[in-house]
Amino acid sequence: MGCSNRLMLGVIGAAVVITLITIPAVYYSRSGATKRPFTLQDYFNDTIRKKSYSLYWISDKEYVHKERDGNVYLYNAETMDKTLYLSNSTFAKVEATDYWLSGDHKYIAFESNYTKVRST
Repeated sequence: MGCSNRLMLGVIGAAVVITLITIPAVYYSRSGATKRPFTLQDYFNDTIRKKSYSLYWISDKEYVHKERDGNVYLYNAETMDKTLYLSNSTFAKVEATDYWLSGDHKYIAFESNYTKVRST
């Protein structure tokens, strides 16, 4: 009697796992978007791009983030407030591409005229 209960429990468990995998897979595969496999050409012509959200935490509840428009905003994670921290015109004046904050958050170092050097 114990062996048949284990077998029945195993069959039911397998059915539950298969159902939990199959239903979301079918649901997402019917999402109307045209899908095609990626090719090496997609990789080399920059069709595939990663998206990232780069931020610097400056306190337990605040962080700064540079948005696509080039402005750096200060975000408060608790109150969801957003204020301009550094204008994109400041980046344009020094032709900067990136920035770093000092440890006390009083000073900003700009990256400008950056070139990557290969080591041999």
